[in-house]
Amino acid sequence: MMSEFWNEVRTQLVALISFFAFPIIQYAWLKFRARKRGRAEIWFLPAYRCCRLVLRNLPHRKVLYDIRYRAFLRKIEPPSAGASVESYGDKEILGRDEMFLFGEDDQVLVSFRVEGEDAKSLDLVVTDKFGTEQARYPLKSFDLLIADYAATMKNMFNFDIRIAKRAEVKREKLTTIWHTLIPGSEEQSFQPDRLRSVS
Repeated sequence: MMSEFWNEVRTQLVALISFFAFPIIQYAWLKFRARKRGRAEIWFLPAYRCCRLVLRNLPHRKVLYDIRYRAFLRKIEPPSAGASVESYGDKEILGRDEMFLFGEDDQVLVSFRVEGEDAKSLDLVVTDKFGTEQARYPLKSFDLLIADYAATMKNMFNFDIRIAKRAEVKREKLTTIWHTLIPGSEEQSFQPDRLRSVS
């Protein structure tokens, strides 16, 4: 009698653990896989004579939704006398929301090109997707081009897996892009200097 009771308790305990363990393991697995999703890359498109910093979803079939992003220029001020930390001056250049990003497509975070007669007089030209100039900033006026973005990844188990990252492009990388891209350059990609995940 007692042995049947403990068998029943064991069976119920295993069932209870299984009931809660499966979604926890599934969530952990999806979270682990999400680390490699939503990478940022820079693509030069010769047809529009501009680069696009994109949230890369083209090789995947996952749908992303509730997408929010902004891009800004950061000037890093060295520590002043008596201080031990740097100060940041940020200038937002765009901020947007998108409802959906379907699989096998990329989300453009910011489009730009780098123009100038020589390396000392370069400008970052912010453009629309088709290369039309929207704003112009001297390269020497900032140290980093930063894009922050977040999106939710759809999955069959209806867990909200949030992807949140920051892509940083240094002024030196923008200068390198200017040196690399000559008239007649073919489509090519560049990597941001740093990609930080906060999810």
